[in-house]
Amino acid sequence: MKELSSLLTYDPNWYHQYQRLDGSDSSKKSLEADALMHALRGYRRNHPGTILDVGTATARYPIIFSNLGWKATGIDASDAAVSIAQKELLRCGLLHRVEISQGDVRDWEHRGEGFDVITCMMGTFTHIPEADRQSALQRLFLNTKKGGILAVSNWNTEWPNPTTLSLYSYKERVQLLKHSPDTQDLSDMITQAGFTDVRVYNVCPFMDAQIDHWLPWDEQSPRLLQQHLFQHDIVLQGQLVLVTGQRNDH
Repeated sequence: MKELSSLLTYDPNWYHQYQRLDGSDSSKKSLEADALMHALRGYRRNHPGTILDVGTATARYPIIFSNLGWKATGIDASDAAVSIAQKELLRCGLLHRVEISQGDVRDWEHRGEGFDVITCMMGTFTHIPEADRQSALQRLFLNTKKGGILAVSNWNTEWPNPTTLSLYSYKERVQLLKHSPDTQDLSDMITQAGFTDVRVYNVCPFMDAQIDHWLPWDEQSPRLLQQHLFQHDIVLQGQLVLVTGQRNDH
């Protein structure tokens, strides 16, 4: 099976479009971020610390966390992504506070202490070749501080329709899901890498048509509904799954 990197193209135009997503696409990004914050609160790791965002693209998560007082770092294998991320940080006045660099998680080396939180979001993990995924997770484990959290958000292979983001064609969506590990496999890999207390959160348990129906009269509806589900431990399958684990060395 061909690697996903040979089937999809990410150029500057793609990243610019990603920045401007609206409608259900924008909601998915917000719902993912809300789920991450909910997960960190569950581990009591939502206070400011250090965070590494793997496959940072437009630096969305470094910007979110930097604005919350965190020391944020982002890496991306794409030169185009790094360039756009730096421009976005400059626009937000955060270039001096956030470190962004080109790097492939498979051989990236961080000089210094580990991170309190490491994120790999919106299907980025799927782009790591299957043969390298376990070693990549083990590398992230070594770069996580004791008590720190790893969070990986991926497209749900069990969702009824191959729905991802509108940036992708139907054929590309099928390929994304074809290359994505299922929830159990992802959980097992994170456990095998050394993380414990592995948890799964369902993100965006709504069809795109439902979100598009809600947005015109209340753009906060999807976020409020998902928040309600989390608060009451109601489990509904989502378009995305967020799998988290904690480093607890003995």
